[in-house]
Amino acid sequence: MVRKFPNYHFVGELVPNKPTNNAFTMIEMLVVITLIGILTGILVVIINPSEKQSMAHDGVSAAMMNKIVLATEGFISAYNRFPDEEEFMHTMDADTVELFGSECSYVLTPDNECLFSIEGTSLPESCDLSFWAGSSGDEQQCNYRYQGGIQGDSGRFRLYVKSMKMVNTLFVYDNMEGGKIHKCPYNITDFMSLEAFCE
Repeated sequence: MVRKFPNYHFVGELVPNKPTNNAFTMIEMLVVITLIGILTGILVVIINPSEKQSMAHDGVSAAMMNKIVLATEGFISAYNRFPDEEEFMHTMDADTVELFGSECSYVLTPDNECLFSIEGTSLPESCDLSFWAGSSGDEQQCNYRYQGGIQGDSGRFRLYVKSMKMVNTLFVYDNMEGGKIHKCPYNITDFMSLEAFCE
């Protein structure tokens, strides 16, 4: 059986298709671009990449302090006294540590004290000699600061480094005060108690 289809006839002239309005207008494009810009700005403010980077630097500094503390505590366990500046530097990896000046101490610091930097760690560039911030003199570049024999105690030492994130804050470790890294004010001195003046 054959199916028959009806015949369709077109009457009249062919009318061209009307153009459809599927494209974005210039105004719509500008609105979208503006919204993307606003959302990006809000996201940058919320994330705050420079603050995150400073937090990461502080984390690296704290990790380095922990390694230095372990090496120094090992020396104290072996010799029953804190290491002097030369012995202290021998506990460190000489390839990654750079002393401030030709010796560990310099004219403005007492014996058994050491200023040094560690390769791969970033520290603030604004330190001065008036406080225990690990300064390197005229350059104003911060360093780690080791100090042995705190308050005349042959088994006691402190380690200082300035925070990148927290303004006017030092991280300080004292092996006789809680065995942890404290957050201290910038003007902390060796005779001040960390537990009384620091977090």
